[in-house]
Amino acid sequence: MSNRLVKNKVVRSMAEVDLTAIGIPSIAIYRYPKDFTKKYVARVYAGSSPTNIIMLADSVEELRQDIEKEYEQCTWFERMPADPESVVGVYIL
Repeated sequence: MSNRLVKNKVVRSMAEVDLTAIGIPSIAIYRYPKDFTKKYVARVYAGSSPTNIIMLADSVEELRQDIEKEYEQCTWFERMPADPESVVGVYIL
């Protein structure tokens, strides 16, 4: 098995993402993660597994507005104490 890093697929809006094949989709928002130290990042998850789909923004508000516009029935969970420091919170879709 290869240890290659998976290349991120950067989208401009979550409206570009088809989540129909994901049983329990979620989106985690990160503040300045190690791979994007000057951006906020929204990463799509399939259950507890991260996908390569991300959206970048200059603020958490920009990400939250886009996600909430696209997924009106989403539920927001604030960062938990055990989460990595860069996690802002997670949307369960």
